[in-house]
Amino acid sequence: MLDRMKNAYAKKKQQLQAFIAGKKRLSLSSGQCCITIHPTEFSLAYTRNTMDKLVLEFYATYPYDSQEGLKERLAAIVKQYQLKRVDCSCVLAPQDYQLIQMDELPVKANEFQAAIRWKIKDSLRFPLDDVVIEKFDIPVGKNSISQKMMVVAAQRSHLQKISDDIKASGLKLSVIDIPELALRNMMALSEQTDQTLALVYLQNSIIQLLITYQKKLYFSRSLEFGWGGLSQSTPEDLTRHIEQLAGEIHRSFDYYEGQWRQPAPTQVAFAATTLISTETLSQLSKSLALPVQWLNFGDKFVTNQEMDFAQQGKYLPIIGELFRREYERDASAS
Repeated sequence: MLDRMKNAYAKKKQQLQAFIAGKKRLSLSSGQCCITIHPTEFSLAYTRNTMDKLVLEFYATYPYDSQEGLKERLAAIVKQYQLKRVDCSCVLAPQDYQLIQMDELPVKANEFQAAIRWKIKDSLRFPLDDVVIEKFDIPVGKNSISQKMMVVAAQRSHLQKISDDIKASGLKLSVIDIPELALRNMMALSEQTDQTLALVYLQNSIIQLLITYQKKLYFSRSLEFGWGGLSQSTPEDLTRHIEQLAGEIHRSFDYYEGQWRQPAPTQVAFAATTLISTETLSQLSKSLALPVQWLNFGDKFVTNQEMDFAQQGKYLPIIGELFRREYERDASAS
């Protein structure tokens, strides 16, 4: 009798464990993840939607090498977190693509690929016979006589390898995107009516400046100063670097206003992959004569894993890409 009761209890316990595990897999499979791949490491974040908020369940960066390649390392993570068949997007690393702003070409759609290859062949850092090119339009400037466009170029064989490795790991790859459009998603969700937003995004010695208006990306520019970063400068160098950066930002704002005749940014959002002091932001704000504040993820984002400002900066393109659905829904409704 006692043995039968023990066996029945063990069976019920196994059924309950299986039910809980099934619920966990179902919960994970209903979410989405995003990955950015670098030569020796990749960063991954997983989110789900709850009560109209994006909930960041976990994020991490994992190293890999020649012994344990990307595919094997990623497959192990997918198995560990039960992410098989979870919808996944990929944001390219800066070295994986080129972004070129130029006038729209006066050619038919079926002639675009041949024409754009000839137009930018001397600017490409990828082999012409191994390049994939896409474009997206930007709003027509008030003083422009032609439509502008952003051209994205990447190495086809590299994108194919990324795609194959992600799919082989068990994830369901849905889209490969660039950081500029991922950041636009987040900026657009923070827009107020008729407000122009500017974002300064510091990554080591590279600074990205983006401007959005009415949920559209108007302007993107990369600034390379060749110095070690705002957090590693002497007081004298820091002042010089900030004044130089402020000058470049003002020139970019002048170009934006001159081209599109839209309201100038009234404040600047700031993000960085390293910790920047509040004094540094105060100096930049003083040089720009505009408020400069850390980028606020807003009330649509909740994290179950603590993130400091540097971690927010590192994962910013990934988080922005995970807002793609919300951006597309809001953009289509406006």
